[in-house]
Amino acid sequence: MKHIRAMVVMTGLFAVAGAIGTARAQDGITLYTGAIEATHFGCNAVNVSSKTLKITISVIDGDGHALSVTPETEFFPGTEVSGDFTTPSFPDDADAYCKFQVYGTRDRGDVRAILNAALTPHRERHDHLPILLSRVLEAR
Repeated sequence: MKHIRAMVVMTGLFAVAGAIGTARAQDGITLYTGAIEATHFGCNAVNVSSKTLKITISVIDGDGHALSVTPETEFFPGTEVSGDFTTPSFPDDADAYCKFQVYGTRDRGDVRAILNAALTPHRERHDHLPILLSRVLEAR
């Protein structure tokens, strides 16, 4: 009878250990940029680790609503993944930031991420030359 109990306990321990391993595989990090006013938001991330990760990139407005969300994508070492959004009714602009959800690592040093924001002002100019203002914000 003792052997049967020991087998049941060991089976339970293996099941718990497997569940913990599955939970660890889903571990991840989330990086955010600062918010900025723009008409185009380019959220770019580079995998600088030596392992394949997964990533989802979102552009979030000032009210916390997602303007754009990429599907979860495999993120190979040395590659870049982008999630871009342009305001739908030009020349309107928006305040927004990038959110990078990275799965398969707990080390923030495995990913470099930025928001490359562009603003095309809607002022009329007499010389009709386009104006493009650009700024890069690093994710932390």
